[in-house]
Amino acid sequence: AGAVVTGSRAHVALVRQPRGTGHGLRSCPGEQFTYVMQGCLFADLDGQLLRAPKGHVLHIPAAMPHRLAVGGEEDAVLIA
Repeated sequence: AGAVVTGSRAHVALVRQPRGTGHGLRSCPGEQFTYVMQGCLFADLDGQLLRAPKGHVLHIPAAMPHRLAVGGEEDAVLIA
């Protein structure tokens, strides 16, 4: 659950993602920024594996293949 604000070229969302969930490989036409407010994200950005704990930001360039998963002991709260 969360809130989404959509403009003409971008959107911003507050997202609560349960631990152990994520998404498979995909790419999006625009670049993405994800700020981790709570929890920890694990990312595969075109083969580069990253860990993004609370307080970190992930930048995903436009059209880059990526997958994300919530790890650790708690749900993630993200601004994306």
